[in-house]
Order: sequence, then structure tokens, then C-alpha cells
Amino acid sequence: MASFPNLWDIVEAFKRRCKNKGWETCEYEDIVNAEGKYHYLVWTRHIYPYTFKRVVMNSYQSMRVGDSYKKVEVAYLAWISQEPISEGVLEILSENPDLIRKVALYDISPIYEGQSSCLKINNTKSLVFQEFERFLKEYRVSFMPIYKMSQVSH
Repeated sequence: MASFPNLWDIVEAFKRRCKNKGWETCEYEDIVNAEGKYHYLVWTRHIYPYTFKRVVMNSYQSMRVGDSYKKVEVAYLAWISQEPISEGVLEILSENPDLIRKVALYDISPIYEGQSSCLKINNTKSLVFQEFERFLKEYRVSFMPIYKMSQVSH
């Protein structure tokens, strides 16, 4: 597999793609409004279970609009991690099975190790996350399920 772009180049390229689809993107946060629903992408090096739990249990996110902020209800959250996803994060999802329809996880660490696949769990109906997966496939990235989540995905 050819060298994969750095994370921030991927973020910017994906946001441009969303704009080209006619979806509203936020200049300062990685929030996309597609067909009236807000989709929040959390790009991170590592997902800390405590932070993960605090964010996923809160349906609202502040979004900068001009010189002020507004609170929006987030329908879907995707966590894109450059490091493997910890057992603690997976436990939070398995303890709260309703979250699986709202939260997607992408472990892209294998890509930066030269592999052509990443790990995911996405049981949401998010148009933006589906587009994100198509976007990554253009970089010849394939997806493998995070197996430990199989009991949650039913």
C-alpha cells in the first residue's frame, strides 16, 4: 500500500468532499449537517474511555458560528483513532447497547503500519459515515470488523 496521508490532510479532504455533496460543514469543528442531522467526527490519536463516555453520553455539541457558538443535537458520532481502540471503550459500548446505533468507531492504526485495512464498527445509519468509508476506499483501504463488538451489534 502506498503511503497514507497524514490525519489532518484526510480531515480536510473529507470535509471538502462533504461540502461538494452539498452538506454543511463547520469551519472550526468537525461537524457535518447532512439532511438535517448533525454528524460529529472525532479525530484523535487515542480514545480515552473516560472522555469517550462523557462525549457519547451527551447528545449536544457546541459549534462555532461566526463570533458566537450554538448548541446542536448530534445524531451520530464517529471516533477515528490513530491508535488501537482500548478494551475500556469497547466495554462502554457493550454496557450501553443503544449507543451502537449512534456511535461508530474506526481504528485506522493498521493503515499507518503499512496495512491496507482498518478496523471498524458502524451500525449507524449515518450518511456521512457511509461516505467516509467510501472516501477511505478510494485510498484502497478495506475494513475489518472489531470482533469484540459482535455481541453489541445484534
